[in-house]
Amino acid sequence: MLDQYYDLKRNDSLFHRHNEQNQSPPPPPLPLKRNNRIIDRCRNFKGKGIQIRLLSLLLSVFLLYSGSIMCHRHRWSGMALLRSHWERLLLLLLDPKTKILKKTNGEIAIDDIIVLVMGEADLFQDWYDKLKDVQNPDLYLVYASYDSEVPVSIVDEKIAQNVANIGTENGSIPFHTIHIPDKTWTEGRNLLAAEALRKEKVRGKKFSYWFFLDDDVEPTCHPATEKVYGESGSCWQKVFTFLTSEAVPEKASTVALPMYLKDGFVATSNVNSFNAAFKRSRVPYLLPYVSLPKGASQWIAQAANMCVVGSCMANSVVFVPLIYSTNSKHRKHPTDGYTVQNIQAAIEDNFHDESINFIPCQDWDKMRYYSEGEFSDMKHQMLGPYPSCEELNGHISYTKQSYCTPLRKRFTVWEQKVL
Repeated sequence: MLDQYYDLKRNDSLFHRHNEQNQSPPPPPLPLKRNNRIIDRCRNFKGKGIQIRLLSLLLSVFLLYSGSIMCHRHRWSGMALLRSHWERLLLLLLDPKTKILKKTNGEIAIDDIIVLVMGEADLFQDWYDKLKDVQNPDLYLVYASYDSEVPVSIVDEKIAQNVANIGTENGSIPFHTIHIPDKTWTEGRNLLAAEALRKEKVRGKKFSYWFFLDDDVEPTCHPATEKVYGESGSCWQKVFTFLTSEAVPEKASTVALPMYLKDGFVATSNVNSFNAAFKRSRVPYLLPYVSLPKGASQWIAQAANMCVVGSCMANSVVFVPLIYSTNSKHRKHPTDGYTVQNIQAAIEDNFHDESINFIPCQDWDKMRYYSEGEFSDMKHQMLGPYPSCEELNGHISYTKQSYCTPLRKRFTVWEQKVL
C-alpha cells in the first residue's frame, strides 16, 4: 500500500522538511520491499483504464451475488484496493460518489462509525464543522460536554443545517449532545459508550467502530498522504479513509492516531487513550472502562485497558500510517496514586475471577508494563514498522476468546443495565 509513499520518500524533499519541523522523534527507516503477489490486500491496483463492456458488467454482477469475489472497502488515491477491472466498474456504477462498500451475507452494505467526543461545550461547533464534510464513511456524532450544556440555539442551528443540506453537496452529520457535569474522564467515556449502545438499539444495526476522542485531538497529515490516501478531503477524511479500508489488519482490535508519525504499519498493546477507535467486534472485551474510587488517577483506567489488550489480544492496537496527533490541551486531572499497586487493585476489582483462574496481569508488578508502547524501552511492546498490513497482521496475536470470556460476560451485564 505504501509503494507510492516510498517513491515519494526517496525523491521528494517534502518528507525531509516535514520531519525536520516535527518535534517528535523521527521513526526508523523501513526496508524497501516489493510484493510480487498478484493479489495483495494492502496495495493499490495499478491497471489500465476501464473499458465499459456489457460482458464485464454481467460477469461482475454474477460474481458479486454468487459470493465468489471479495468486495473491498475503499479506494486509496481514488481507485485503490480493487483487484479487477470488473469490481472497479461495478463499484463505479453502484455508487458514483465512491461510497465505502463491503459484502455482508451476499448484500451490499455501507460502513458507518459513531464518533464519541467528550469536551467543552464551546468546541461542539468546531467538531461539527470538522466532521460534516467527511464523505466516506457515514458518521454519527455524540458530543458530551462536561462544563455546560451546548446551547439549544446552536443545536437547532446545526439540525436545520443538516436538513437544508439533504440532497446537496454541502456536508452534514447527524448528531446529538449530552451534558455530563461533574464526571471524570472514565465516567464520561462510559456514558458515551452507553449512548452508542442506545443508538445501535434504536436503529437496529451496529456501527463498524466506536471512535472515542478527547476534544483537543487534531490530526496532522504527512505530505505523502496526498499520494497514498488521495488528494481530496481534509486530514480527518484521510483518517476515516484508513479506518474503513482493508489496510486495517484483520486481527486489529483498535485503531489509533500515534503521537509521532509512523513510517509504515505499526502496532502495540499500550496506547494513550486520548483517541481510540474500537472495532465493534472487540468492544465487549474493551468496555466498559473500569470503575475507580473517587479522586483516583484517570490514568489507571487507561492502564487497565492496556492490561486487557496485552492479555487478550496482544499488540492489536494499530496506528494510522503517516498521520499523527497530540492532545494539545491535556487539561489537569487527578494523577496522584498512579502506582502499580493501585493499577493492580483496579484490575483485580474489575476483572479477576479466581474461581475460573481468570487473573490477567497478576505478574505485571512494574510500571514499565503499563508504559505507552511508543515510548517504552521494552522492545516487545511495539511491532513494526512493516511495509504492508498483511505482514503486520501476521505478527498480531489472535484474540483469546475462550480465556477472556469473563470480559464479554462483564460487558453483557453492563449492557443490560444500560438498555
